[in-house]
Amino acid sequence: MLSQQQWRFPGEEIVINGQRYTIDTWLNAQQCERHQVYAATRADGLKAAVKFYPWSARAMPYAYQHTWTHLGRERDVSRQCVLEWSARQDDCPFLVKLLGRAQVWRGQRWQWCLATELVAGIPAEAYLKQKQYEEGALLRFAAGVADTLAQWHNGGVAHGDPHLGNVMVNGMGEAYQVTFIDYNNVHHPHFYYCQRFHCFTAYRPYEADLANDYGVFGEGFRTSLASLPVPLGLGQRLLEAFDDHYHAARR
Repeated sequence: MLSQQQWRFPGEEIVINGQRYTIDTWLNAQQCERHQVYAATRADGLKAAVKFYPWSARAMPYAYQHTWTHLGRERDVSRQCVLEWSARQDDCPFLVKLLGRAQVWRGQRWQWCLATELVAGIPAEAYLKQKQYEEGALLRFAAGVADTLAQWHNGGVAHGDPHLGNVMVNGMGEAYQVTFIDYNNVHHPHFYYCQRFHCFTAYRPYEADLANDYGVFGEGFRTSLASLPVPLGLGQRLLEAFDDHYHAARR
């Protein structure tokens, strides 16, 4: 396992799709043993997030309940998935904008990396900790998650790893926005791997985004809200706010 010091490369410069990026800071909230995520600045001043992967850039199939699917690690940096993600960006403005992928030399090995726009705001877990006693803020958050999820589903896209660790919140007044991150397991009926593994018949990804009972890749956004440690009675109101907004926005 890499030490905490080895995770960090402040000031490091890398080139992705012909564009030079400088690593700025380590995004602690998005850190895990497998992936390294950093804030970075492109040469033209654009702020980005760069995610590094320890394994090969290919879609790795995963088995659950004796059914093979394309749920798995490192899918979002595989060539096929990057092409499909890029092709959907104009039709699906709720997706974080993809800037490019590349294999770069870091330390003593080659690593694949993915550059996306830097999402404004803070992780939902930090936001909820700040607002845990503010009923209005929590209800607004539940409605925001529901509205965002309805946008995804209306666009034909399922997140596939639905939990609050994959939610960012920009809570600044009228600019309030909820964004989903981490696209390892994104589904769409036209995606190659979704068709190959019959995801929309075998897995039911839209339903799993709400409440995932498969035991892998997130418990569901609605289920996550239900498990929040909030004052007695507020939990039910959060679910009601979520359901009202999701069903009102869902087409």
